[in-house]
Amino acid sequence: MARDMMNWTREGRGKNLTPNLDRLAAEGVILEGQHIVSPVCTPSRFNCLTGRYASRDRSPEFVRLTEQ
Repeated sequence: MARDMMNWTREGRGKNLTPNLDRLAAEGVILEGQHIVSPVCTPSRFNCLTGRYASRDRSPEFVRLTEQ
């Protein structure tokens, strides 16, 4: 598991106790060849958390391109 806001190091099994991350690593699934829906972090996070495209959401907080 990697964090996008920090360095690309593996988590868990170090000085800090991370039992949930350790369990996820042991029991989880290895995903290879992923693609992102947006090079910008907020729409990508929205997609990961909801399974929907951010541009399809009708939330007024999201900035969208003007419709043509």
